[in-house]
Amino acid sequence: MQMNARKIRDKLSSLGFEVDVNAVVRGIAGFNYKFDLIVENPSTGKKAIVIFLDKLDSRHVIPLLALRYDLDTQHVILAKQVEADTELILNEAGFKVIKISCGQEDENLAKRIACLLR
Repeated sequence: MQMNARKIRDKLSSLGFEVDVNAVVRGIAGFNYKFDLIVENPSTGKKAIVIFLDKLDSRHVIPLLALRYDLDTQHVILAKQVEADTELILNEAGFKVIKISCGQEDENLAKRIACLLR
């Protein structure tokens, strides 16, 4: 998935966003977390943490909710497989879940992320 992260970073950068790959963020509780991408719109100051997963299921819910609470930042999850109930719970908690289909263009994923930060 890291190859996708770099392509998405390049596209978001070309759209004027600031993007860090494999960025480390310190949470309110003092813990450090490493994420695939952190994207910021310099004109609005809005930020999003982007996480790549092969499969998003119920075992991810509690750890992701803890991250959301500790970081108080928009989270975007890109996943190949997504359990419907898990997506519903995370959407209610303010996450944006984007399903990645085979052959989906990285440029389209970057544009979807960009729309969230405008």
